[in-house]
Amino acid sequence: MDNIKVSVVIPVYNVEPYLRECLDSVINQTLKEIEIICIDDRSTDNSYQILEEYAKKDSRIRIFQNEKNSGAGKSRNKGINNSKGEYIGFIDSDDYISNDYFESLYYTAKKFNSDISNNINIYSDTNSKISYHYYNFNKISKLDIEYESETKIENINILSKDLITYAVWNKIFKKEFINKNKLSFIEDKIGSSEDADFIMRMIINNPKMSFNNLGKYYYRTRDNSSIDTSIKDVEYWNITIEQMQNTILYYKQNKIEYLDYIYIKTWNCPYYLFSLSNEINRKKCYQYLHDFALSIHIRKDLAILNIKEYLEYEEYLLIKNNDTYEKYLLQKQLFEQIKLLDSKINNIIEKQNSKIKLFGIDNFEDKKIIYIFGIKITLKNKK
Repeated sequence: MDNIKVSVVIPVYNVEPYLRECLDSVINQTLKEIEIICIDDRSTDNSYQILEEYAKKDSRIRIFQNEKNSGAGKSRNKGINNSKGEYIGFIDSDDYISNDYFESLYYTAKKFNSDISNNINIYSDTNSKISYHYYNFNKISKLDIEYESETKIENINILSKDLITYAVWNKIFKKEFINKNKLSFIEDKIGSSEDADFIMRMIINNPKMSFNNLGKYYYRTRDNSSIDTSIKDVEYWNITIEQMQNTILYYKQNKIEYLDYIYIKTWNCPYYLFSLSNEINRKKCYQYLHDFALSIHIRKDLAILNIKEYLEYEEYLLIKNNDTYEKYLLQKQLFEQIKLLDSKINNIIEKQNSKIKLFGIDNFEDKKIIYIFGIKITLKNKK
């Protein structure tokens, strides 16, 4: 096919129960000028056979296979290198999309000559129960932009604003921009941050960006997903941190003036794993996170701009300043008690403004009233 508008790259590994729904949603797109590049990562179930079945039905489907099980990064790079489209989109093989998904993104990208066209209209599918995904909110409301409108974003420091998700599956990318900036995915078999590393290295090259939230992306959550099954693996944590160190190195070499911003973003990925883990795995992998915290410096004045990042900043300080998990827990407990006390004092202060005097002395002819933390002490004057 000539004039391919979007190359849809789908890494595939052991997703037999979900693959047909994914492929059906892609082949039924209202945008017909697409190619569908499926890269099998040496699946051990019937995923490859399903790909062959669909390739016979739709000539736009092209199948590749890795030499050995190598991870999503390797598969995506192979998809990029073999793509022929003007834009490249990525879909996880257990997810699915609405029929207008790529048409909406593509025509917005063309309208604004975008290097990246984004969609944050994302839903979670948990055992066929559909709900809003945590990315599904109007992150661009600060700019007074209608949520479902076509939107062009420019002249904004993307790293300091929460305008873009650090995932590749809810976007399309201009292939020319990827090639020009020599961007590719880290080819680690495990780890959770190759998406974030790719996006963070991409956005520092000043891409023209747009949003179109008319299409819908359905993100499937399942207990045996790669992040759930691998989070117990110490090496998984180590590689995730190495992926973020790769991002930091890229900024040091290319855009050192943005290093303070990227420290906040790179902390998010390994800390997210930490927050998801149970007590045993937190303790087992704590040293990796502590060492990473020591290697970066997060500025409070930048973290305080975003409530989520500020909460993670507090955790960053606790983890950085405690070399064992036991010390971290002890100091965290003390810190939480101090915050609780601070909250109670603030409540007293708020009441004091309307009803209660927090501190002070009222002198009357026959008595003196002293206020300490809102407690009233009455002293009779001697006659």
